[in-house]
Amino acid sequence: MSFAEKQSDSDFSSGEIRGAVLTGQSSSKRERDQLKDQIGSEIDRAKEALRGGYAVRKFGGNTSTQLVLMAKIPSRIASRLSEGIRRYQPIIAAARARDVGEADTVTIVKDFLADVLGYDKYSELTSEHAIRGTFCDLAVKVDGTLGWLIEVKSAGLDLKEQHIKQAVDYAANQGCEWVVLTNACTWMIFRLSFAKPIEHSLIATIEIANLNPKKSDSLDLLWILSREGWKKSHLESFAEEQELLSKYTVAAVIQSDAIVTLIRRELRRINPNARIDEEDVLAALKSGVIRREVVEGEQADRAKKLVSRSARKSLRETASGRPDGAEGIQSAPTGE
Repeated sequence: MSFAEKQSDSDFSSGEIRGAVLTGQSSSKRERDQLKDQIGSEIDRAKEALRGGYAVRKFGGNTSTQLVLMAKIPSRIASRLSEGIRRYQPIIAAARARDVGEADTVTIVKDFLADVLGYDKYSELTSEHAIRGTFCDLAVKVDGTLGWLIEVKSAGLDLKEQHIKQAVDYAANQGCEWVVLTNACTWMIFRLSFAKPIEHSLIATIEIANLNPKKSDSLDLLWILSREGWKKSHLESFAEEQELLSKYTVAAVIQSDAIVTLIRRELRRINPNARIDEEDVLAALKSGVIRREVVEGEQADRAKKLVSRSARKSLRETASGRPDGAEGIQSAPTGE
């Protein structure tokens, strides 16, 4: 029996839904494009719930393509970042080649934070921040408030999992949301979530040797970590954008009412006599199309709340008479 000849809702398996809907077997190019647009609009709606008023800029990361909500970098700061890249790339490369010790690496990192990222070396950077009887390598304090911790390893040492655990443990014991692990060459930015258990996520990895002082993408990476970027919450915006593109948020969007309704409509196009409702589609998505790990657990629940919040906001805007566009979409017709 061919796919199009199936006669009842029980004949549609989750695997076939994956093939027909997600690869477009079920409909014309125009209809597939409509499905893509609908999903894209749902993501835009969630993005609006996270942060507004920024330009969207893509750039290549070290492990994947990343998307960041960035405001334009002031020319004065852009010049400082660009000049800093030129100045410190040979310094850091030489330190790694000589395999300098941790104390010398801390000095380089502290100078980089001051000269390039704009922090005051004497009032905003300290190596005397005690955490349960021990001291982290550096702490960044802006306007007297702890911003983030820095765990420094020697320039010639490759950063490994045990170093990440050490850095995260420092931040967890301090109750600090942000921590950076670096050997001056590589800067790994982590954000902690104080749930039970405490979780951490890698927000960005900056390879100093790979930065190009003439490219805005490189300047953007340093901008989110700079003093000015920190005060304007650009690092937080970046992290939220990463969360938006996480597998949990995308899975939550696919399970949203608008997308489930649209999938049901596309399946009904294949066979108008099939008895399929939204619950059947959602069950198929959860059981075979979307991995269980991204639909269950605290991160999945947080993503679902984000999507639901953006959907409610869109409905309120539609009800108040605002044009329905980038801020939201109306539910697709069922085709009945």
